[in-house]
Amino acid sequence: MEEQTFVSIDDWRKSEELRHRLDDLENLAEVMLANLKVLRGIQPIGPARFSFYEAVQQFEIELISDALKRTHGHQVKAARLLGLNVTTLNVKIKRYNILHADRELRKQIKSAAPGQNG
Repeated sequence: MEEQTFVSIDDWRKSEELRHRLDDLENLAEVMLANLKVLRGIQPIGPARFSFYEAVQQFEIELISDALKRTHGHQVKAARLLGLNVTTLNVKIKRYNILHADRELRKQIKSAAPGQNG
C-alpha cells in the first residue's frame, strides 16, 4: 500500500512562490537567448560608421521592445523580465521613444470610437 504525504500550507505557499520565480527566470532566459541570436546576426561595421554607444543604444531598444511585446505593453512585467526598476525602464522608453504596437493599436481604436475626439 502506498503511503500518502501531506503538504503544509506554508510548504504549498513556498512552492507557489518558487513556481512564479521560476517562470520569471524562464522568461528572462528566453529574452536573453533571443537577443543572443540578434547579436550573432550583427555584422561588424567600421568604427567610423558605428560607435560602441550606438550599438549599446540599439541593443537596449531591441531588448526593451522585445520585453514589451512579450508582456503586451505591460511595463511592470517588462521591467521584471529585464531585471530593471520600472522607473528606469520608463526613462529608457521615453529617451529612445519606444512605442509598443499594442499601445498604438489601443490608441487608434479609442480615437476611432464614435463620440471620441482623437
